[in-house]
Amino acid sequence: MIKRKIFTISTAFIVAVGLALSGCSSGTGDGTTSGTTTTTTTTGTDVVGAVTVAALSIAERVSVIDANSSASSSPKAKAFKALTDNLALGAVADLAATSDYNTDPQFVWVEERSTGAFDSVNEILCYISQTKYDSFVNRGAYIAQVDTSKCDSGRDSAGGGESSQNQSSGSNAATYEYWTVNVTRADATSPMYFNVWVNQNQEGPGGGTMESQILIRGAVTASAADSPPYGLFTMNFIGHPKNADGSLDTANILFKGFLNSVLDAAGDASIEFGQKMGQTFGGGSELATLYRAVDGTTGSGTVAFEERFGPEGGSTEAAALFDFAFDADSFKRQKQDGTESVCLSRTTFDSTVWRYSLYNDENHATDPGGRLAINSGMPILYNDGATDYYGWVGFWGLWFPDDVTLTTGTTVSKLEWGNAGQTTSTDYSVFISGGKLKKHTKQTVTLGDLVGVPLSWWGCTGTYPNDVCGEYRVEWDGTDLVKTAQRDNTTWVWVDLSPTVALIETDFTGQWDFWFWSEALRGNGRFPLRTSDGTTYLVPATGTVVTFYLEEMIYPGDATVPASLVCFENCPDPARINGDLSASFPDSTWEVQPNIHLQTGVAPAASTNYTYTYDTNAMTLTEDSSGSSVVQTSANSAIEWGIWTGPMFDLNASDYDDDNDINTPNLTNLAALACDWDTSSTCAWQAQDRLSSYYTWETGMEPWSKFTVLKDASDVFVTFDPPITVEYTNASSVKFYLEYGGVGDLWGIPGKCVDENGADADCNDWTTGFIRWVPEFNIPDGTPVTNAADGTTIYYVKAMEKEQRMTDAGVGCTITDTITSYTLPDPETTWVDPAIGGEPAVTDPPAVVGGEVQRTL
Repeated sequence: MIKRKIFTISTAFIVAVGLALSGCSSGTGDGTTSGTTTTTTTTGTDVVGAVTVAALSIAERVSVIDANSSASSSPKAKAFKALTDNLALGAVADLAATSDYNTDPQFVWVEERSTGAFDSVNEILCYISQTKYDSFVNRGAYIAQVDTSKCDSGRDSAGGGESSQNQSSGSNAATYEYWTVNVTRADATSPMYFNVWVNQNQEGPGGGTMESQILIRGAVTASAADSPPYGLFTMNFIGHPKNADGSLDTANILFKGFLNSVLDAAGDASIEFGQKMGQTFGGGSELATLYRAVDGTTGSGTVAFEERFGPEGGSTEAAALFDFAFDADSFKRQKQDGTESVCLSRTTFDSTVWRYSLYNDENHATDPGGRLAINSGMPILYNDGATDYYGWVGFWGLWFPDDVTLTTGTTVSKLEWGNAGQTTSTDYSVFISGGKLKKHTKQTVTLGDLVGVPLSWWGCTGTYPNDVCGEYRVEWDGTDLVKTAQRDNTTWVWVDLSPTVALIETDFTGQWDFWFWSEALRGNGRFPLRTSDGTTYLVPATGTVVTFYLEEMIYPGDATVPASLVCFENCPDPARINGDLSASFPDSTWEVQPNIHLQTGVAPAASTNYTYTYDTNAMTLTEDSSGSSVVQTSANSAIEWGIWTGPMFDLNASDYDDDNDINTPNLTNLAALACDWDTSSTCAWQAQDRLSSYYTWETGMEPWSKFTVLKDASDVFVTFDPPITVEYTNASSVKFYLEYGGVGDLWGIPGKCVDENGADADCNDWTTGFIRWVPEFNIPDGTPVTNAADGTTIYYVKAMEKEQRMTDAGVGCTITDTITSYTLPDPETTWVDPAIGGEPAVTDPPAVVGGEVQRTL
């Protein structure tokens, strides 16, 4: 695998680079925007007096190669992935032309290895789009509250992409930064200037953190509409550490760089870019020169940057110096040392969709084709008696700057703005529980619904104590269970295997069930491998029933939750959660985690369970035997990411049926968990198969492991919408369960790795060079998905962001001439100190939050 070395000291440093380039705030499909702004007051050194002036708009992305909307897609290897981008399902044709589905823009770009130097700019435009800078020309300095969690710069990492699939969905919680922005223009013939100040905590020498500030100065002289494809602009940036008193240490430079768009002598667009960590440019700098025709049909350039080969923690760096050229049909790149030359087709490509949105279907009562609205949170204000702090509260918890700590009972205010500034403020009190309760409701599919879907299974080969255990990727091919990959326990990525049939009697020796984790089903699942008496192996078949559970959050006041919950395995011990690990571990083949009660190696009988009381109003879980709350209150390296209990349930409830008909109960939960070979004993693992529902408790130090909510003056809780689980069935009738958290935030598609030419590759084969992680398939625009909670509500899927990857041109390469090697820009003479002065004091609330304009100035 190759990773480009991009600003390892701080992502916010890149943030500044693309500021003047973003145009997506317009909401138009071509990435441009225009408009007129009027003001009666101005601030800054660039404008004197009140002006009415049009905003200049720059291209949203610095694309070396334009996306090709008429090109064809190359076929995929597996039938369940053979989906065409133009396939339209359902009745999207019935949606009005003015609906959100038909008017929301789609952004498509071309990904290519040699253009990697421009990634330092383009990956950060996601942040920049949230500032809505083109709405504030001559409005004075303002604060933009930017949600950095929406912009994952490492999403195509072979290691990061794969491992991220198993992370808690709490990783989708918002993380905000504050940017001070001032955009000015004197008149219609003058440049438009951008001054930006970004304050950051960065990793300091020898570890720890240090405060720093990034300064950016941009000058835009022509909009992309008047000077395609990028517009004309210059941009310079620099990062300084801060002194102990908060002043800038200008004698030391953390990083600096420039990005300029100009016209060459022939009138073609030219881009020059450079960046460097540290005081001066030199070895390790990223540099680029690009020349291209205005219509994008031809172009050429030279780039230099560093690449990292190999897994995280064990990589080696190498300088990459590429020349490239392209015409309407082909793109050719070559290393200047002559070791590599590749020609790619601009008419045949693979594509990957990175972001999707969901829309109401044509039968929606009030808004057919409208964006699926999810109330995931809201901005709030906290005043400590001297200072206003602006934060966010939502489904994933509470966010404020690091120096703010809120407790239950603290008063905060919901902010609502009008055109003249803040107009209304509603007070709420904060309610924080140290943990949260989730309900898991049983669902079933068949193996026939999961043909080709990756299932992660932990298994062993050989005989104890010489057995070798590991995690495998297993797929049902319609006839057999087939092992296709094994996870490397060091690099945490999948290593491809020659597909081999998993034999029930050997691969699953000693196992009664096939337990797995699947991104497609949003969690754990299982199906039986033996008859209930254990005497006969079952041969999996298309009709084999697969059981899994959908998850939902429990909110205060939910009267359906049992007051008393019983736990048989992975039962939390309050004393051990917060660091009391003095008790020795049992001499048992069972691995006992340090946060749970010590158990013997024998499944506990009904009389040895642990009971807990749940208070639905206080949102607390208490262990009955000790009377202590099950809450992590102090850091514990043994349980760094918090704890999750095993299944908890009402012991005597009656909701199980021998025929798996959960609507006709005839057994209590306790009886349902009786071991088939000894009904006087309890087989706790059967809870995740036989119960129609159960609960789990989560607690930890991170915000997403707590439950945070607001109460109004009438003590009514303000609730936020959790991610919606939707069922997607592809063209081969294979089912996937995906989660949707709002516009552009649909996740759950499994991934794979591709090489530099877009061909499928082994994620762990570092010898092949350039390896990227991408989703395994795309969902075609217009595909209907079903709300898994009710099984009837339909939404339509539409891609928001898509990349194209050119394929090998082979003998059809149309570029045969020698490629020109260009002189790269001299960064020491090209770069100009931004010199924008001190950060203006802005006491008003943020004007933009997460890309949404809250108020005008």
